[in-house]
Amino acid sequence: MRSRGLFFTSTYLGNDYVKGLQTPSNKVGFLLRVGYFRIVSRFFVPNRYHQSDVDFVSEKISVYVNDVNMNDYKGRTVRRHQDEILAYIGFSPFTKSSDEFLLQEAERLAHELRPQFRQHPQTKFNL
Repeated sequence: MRSRGLFFTSTYLGNDYVKGLQTPSNKVGFLLRVGYFRIVSRFFVPNRYHQSDVDFVSEKISVYVNDVNMNDYKGRTVRRHQDEILAYIGFSPFTKSSDEFLLQEAERLAHELRPQFRQHPQTKFNL
């Protein structure tokens, strides 16, 4: 599949980062973590990665696929990679202050849009 190459590349954090990872499982796991996040903006449990994707990435970075075991890609390594990916692309964890900010922003937008609805009386919402 051609589009796989668009998502499962090391351009996110650079080839040097991937080359610096210790094991074939970490290298492939990291690239799959980045790729899946790029596709759907969420992280998945590594042992649920599609084998065809594991095979594709292994071949792409010249890693022998039999040396890759996604059950070995776990724990602190996965969490550290997740944190590094999020930091690199500018995401931050959702916290209580995030919740407060979103609530204030929603209230501000609702207040800002309220006059527009008054101008269009035909707009009705059934809640």
